[in-house]
Amino acid sequence: MMWHLVHSSWILHVSCNKRRVACIAALLSSVLHTSVFSDGSMHGTSSASGPLKWFIENVLEEGTKSPRTIRLAALHLTGMWLSHPKEIKNYLKELKLLTFYGSVAFDEDFESELVDNLDARTEVSLLAKSPDAELTEAFINTELYARVSVAVLFSKLADLANLVGSADENADCLAALESGKLFLLDLLNSVVIFQILTKLTGYTKLISNFERSIIYVLLR
Repeated sequence: MMWHLVHSSWILHVSCNKRRVACIAALLSSVLHTSVFSDGSMHGTSSASGPLKWFIENVLEEGTKSPRTIRLAALHLTGMWLSHPKEIKNYLKELKLLTFYGSVAFDEDFESELVDNLDARTEVSLLAKSPDAELTEAFINTELYARVSVAVLFSKLADLANLVGSADENADCLAALESGKLFLLDLLNSVVIFQILTKLTGYTKLISNFERSIIYVLLR
């Protein structure tokens, strides 16, 4: 049933010529709803993607060409991951994509749609709660938002991880600690691979920017 839902929803989405804020937000909040996001089988296993994993992969792939899509996806997904930290281990690749997303495109109509369109405001309000509403408001329509959203997510997860071993420890705290370690290892591995490739190709200009992105995420 969920496979039919995500496939049909995706077909409807890509059939639309215009990526309206209201439509994208409605798609994200309805398909990636908390009632199904908490079900581990929806995300799949290491060998096969579940329906939600498949959907998220496609949304973020499209987002590499659509600043509006990736910013709304980053808003909703980081909120969902914070609410369900045990699922983060299934999305290290997607988190890394958001971390290094760097489109310079400015969406001139984004803010105007939120101001002038009631449907847009309503649908965006139904997305998962941002881990930091103030930063979301400041960065949502900038090229930095995807990166900022991941940095804020792991800052909040670090707060949860700090409760491990205390009287307030719960399953979410342990999941936050595990996901933080896994993501850190994945990022460090990316740095090593990137350095090797740049040395082999002789192209070193990008190293500093890449490493700064890594450090920015780790120090938040």
